[in-house]
Amino acid sequence: MTNKVRGFLEPHLKASASPDESLDVFASRNVFPNLVGELTRPEDVGELASLLASDRGGRITGQDLVVDSGYLSLSPR
Repeated sequence: MTNKVRGFLEPHLKASASPDESLDVFASRNVFPNLVGELTRPEDVGELASLLASDRGGRITGQDLVVDSGYLSLSPR
């Protein structure tokens, strides 16, 4: 179903932050803002995967779906 999961997911950022720096402070300094105003969590990706695997997602085909809290919408091109 997916060939790549990458980007600014919360666990990736936690690994990059220093131990004495909060994740919110690290993210505000190092990540472009997004439309949602929150970090994308692995659970967000999992919810999409669950939808696609369910009967409700049976008619969704051939799409590139991005779960990034709107990061790409605000990124410079």
